[in-house]
Amino acid sequence: MGYTDPEKQREFQRLARARNRVAWFVGKVCARCGRSERLQLDHKDPAQKVDHKVWSWSPERREAELAKCQPLCENCHKAKTRGEQLAPCGTRSAYDRGCRCEPCRKAKSLAMADYKSRRTAILTPPELVIATGSAPASEVSR
Repeated sequence: MGYTDPEKQREFQRLARARNRVAWFVGKVCARCGRSERLQLDHKDPAQKVDHKVWSWSPERREAELAKCQPLCENCHKAKTRGEQLAPCGTRSAYDRGCRCEPCRKAKSLAMADYKSRRTAILTPPELVIATGSAPASEVSR
């Protein structure tokens, strides 16, 4: 029979999740640097990740998900995640993060041209553009 008091049930579930987590990390070290403090669960391949709330799952389902994981210390986990989130080459985001390859420079150039054309369209009154055929230099350089 279940709990009649929802608070007691939540507390039991919270403790069960904590026990499962502690039991998995016992004796493990960071897969990159070997530290044993502040370990976190990391999915080796983020595309294979089902969910991050594995500690409340049934033992079979949890073990299947944990087989796709590795322990990493907090610093190594942050570094790995940051590397996975980097924008691919040939994008303005990659240029903004410091890449200066030809495709990234081209993407930045196109993004800036697009920005300037939109800005000019917003700042220049339409009747002025129609009458003169182009925006005056004072309006463009704002």
